[in-house]
Amino acid sequence: MYKKMCKTFSLLTFIIGLCFIQYADCRVADNSHLILPQSSRLQGSKSLFNGTIQFPKSINTLPGIRIYWKGYRLTCESDNDSKKATFIIADESPRPTFKILVTENVNVIGEYNVVQYLKVPENAEYNFYICHLEKTAVGAPDPAQKPACPQWQISTFTEKEKPLNNGIIPDDTIIICLNRDYVDIVEGGSSTLLPTVKLRSDLLKIVENEQKLHENAEMLLMSLLDIDTMHAAMTYDIKPNFQRKMIVATLTATA
Repeated sequence: MYKKMCKTFSLLTFIIGLCFIQYADCRVADNSHLILPQSSRLQGSKSLFNGTIQFPKSINTLPGIRIYWKGYRLTCESDNDSKKATFIIADESPRPTFKILVTENVNVIGEYNVVQYLKVPENAEYNFYICHLEKTAVGAPDPAQKPACPQWQISTFTEKEKPLNNGIIPDDTIIICLNRDYVDIVEGGSSTLLPTVKLRSDLLKIVENEQKLHENAEMLLMSLLDIDTMHAAMTYDIKPNFQRKMIVATLTATA
């Protein structure tokens, strides 16, 4: 009887240990895990950048937003409490420069059923931002002070300044499909956080009311269905980074 109880206890211990390992592998800790895309187009270790679109506090429910990048349709997570829409970019290597395009108008240019590039139509309105991550602060640093944190230096352009050559959108541009009049400023960020796209505090006055904001967003998403089919959805796996933390389950067997 005692041996049967010990064997039963050992089996339960083994099962609990396996569950613990699976649970540990699925947990998301602050710096102990990496988020990697499931798509076969992105393999190996990646540099992660988190992007944020900040809505004003007057918005109760955030509308849907479409974001494209390098042939991908990025997942945009909305948080109605913080009024933030967030997305993640996983790149092959650390990138010191990002391009951000805010526009409602994107055309696909193709030849022989092959997509050549994306383009902003002529006379369409847009904002174009070139964000460069400076390793040190501008000016001579004080040796007595701690090293300055990396900062994004942001240059802003509109269609009047023609930053896009014939309206052609560079392949590595983050395309945020949004009315450019909604944007107040693009600022902030860090070595792992892209500059925040802050929308105007009087956004509801521009669109009349929140219902109209959602109607406009739904109409825009409908107009982008054809472009959606040309972009692969980027999803994410939670995988442990064992170089930062290793979880070991110790199992004991009783004869």
